[in-house]
Amino acid sequence: MNNLKLNLIKLTGAIALSCNFQIFAQQHSPSQEIQEESLDFFVIGDWGYADSNQRNVAGAMAKNANGNSINFIVSVGDNFYPNGVRSVRDKQWITTFENVYNHPSLQVNWYTALGNHDYMGKAKAQLKYNERNERWKTTERYFSFTQIIPGSTDSVLFVVIDTNPYDKSLNRFTSGLWLQNKNAQLEWFEETLAASTVKWKIVIGHHPLYTTGFRRGKMAPIRNIFYPYFEKYGVDVYLAGHDHDLQYQKPEGKTHYFVSGGGSEFRGVTRDSTITKFAAASLGFMRLNLKEDSLNVRFFNENNQELYQTIILK
Repeated sequence: MNNLKLNLIKLTGAIALSCNFQIFAQQHSPSQEIQEESLDFFVIGDWGYADSNQRNVAGAMAKNANGNSINFIVSVGDNFYPNGVRSVRDKQWITTFENVYNHPSLQVNWYTALGNHDYMGKAKAQLKYNERNERWKTTERYFSFTQIIPGSTDSVLFVVIDTNPYDKSLNRFTSGLWLQNKNAQLEWFEETLAASTVKWKIVIGHHPLYTTGFRRGKMAPIRNIFYPYFEKYGVDVYLAGHDHDLQYQKPEGKTHYFVSGGGSEFRGVTRDSTITKFAAASLGFMRLNLKEDSLNVRFFNENNQELYQTIILK
């Protein structure tokens, strides 16, 4: 691993391979410092192993935010491995969350989705932890919140969905998952999107709708459910995890699809030239900087090295 060299090559379809580390990128823009006011937040997923990989990514996040602060953190699920937490007093809250993301720069609000591994424990315990730590903001399986864009009168709507009930591969006895009313969530989801008049709409869930990672070809059932809502109501960005890697996929349509599942483990990725802008088998996280008319998206690895950047214009 000491000889690992991370190279993003600007030619379409270029590949960097070292120690099973893969990167596929269509384009790589030079990093741009954020000069104007913006809404800044991290996106991390699949982080709950309490191992050296997770601690390294957390250290990179702390370094990235130190002196260049963030507003909050989004987690796209699988917050605790392998079997979630058992209660709000489960020791994993300390060993996997409190003691890992303990740098002052990371003492911000966390908005978290539930992943399939979270349902292998007591998912409801994650919905009650806000009573013990107010920065853990998730109190419902699916919910929305709005943020004002600094320096602007515009806002961004964040909609956190629970994709797990729609994954038929999950154990039917997983924490009461199959007792949930799936249609009720979809009705709420449509009503939330339809009622919003904000400039930006960002949806957060665990399962990716598009991926060229480990679960390539397995997401169609969930994609078929949510994609029509994304298109009908102009969702700008979908943030997901589940695949343990970093990706940016842009199929036809209005929505940009990102995967940030490298919080503590990474697996291989492949490339689909028709939709893949970036894919890396890497530990890491995303930093998003949202302004009135643009969204700057950057991927970083566990050493806080920037892997890729793109800017989405509104």
